[in-house]
Amino acid sequence: MLNKEKIMTRFTIPKAQPNAGMPDADIVRQAVKDPAKFSALYRQYVTKVYRYIYARVSNHADAEDLTAQVFEVVLKRLQTFGTDGNFNAWLFTIARNKIVDSYRVKRPVVPLEDIQNMPLSADDPFSQLVQKELHSRLGLLLGELSQEQKELLELRFAAELSYAEIGLVIGKSEAAVKMSVYRLLDKLQEKMEKSDE
Repeated sequence: MLNKEKIMTRFTIPKAQPNAGMPDADIVRQAVKDPAKFSALYRQYVTKVYRYIYARVSNHADAEDLTAQVFEVVLKRLQTFGTDGNFNAWLFTIARNKIVDSYRVKRPVVPLEDIQNMPLSADDPFSQLVQKELHSRLGLLLGELSQEQKELLELRFAAELSYAEIGLVIGKSEAAVKMSVYRLLDKLQEKMEKSDE
């Protein structure tokens, strides 16, 4: 399983969140009245959105641009968000749509196939060699997945969305999403074990 600490971004967002623990709906209500309050939502979600977009486009500059575009759209449309809805799902639906729009402009890049380029831990050389081999094999296996399957894994592990939130983003039930993710992980694990033989 991927260690989220190893997923590097060029964003350095302060961890201090003055509205930590406050429900998103309350923060949205405040931001609608006072756009300066939008920064709390931005700080809370920018890294997750960036990671999700980067996992899809595999280019830091494009991921930064798309992340900025997502938050620009969110700020403009904040009044249209129903505070009884799921802000996380709404936000990632906008992110997903921005990615799709960018694919229309240029040929898409399959980001999960670049998993072998992820930074390795600073352990001993043998551990690094084993890690590199595992990353390489996993990258090849991920390359065999369909775009829909890759997106499921990206939403779950790069964006860290719940199964319910993923369901809202892609238009499927929570149970269907959960089953699909478990099946994908089982399939990948089985293929990894077969390649060990």
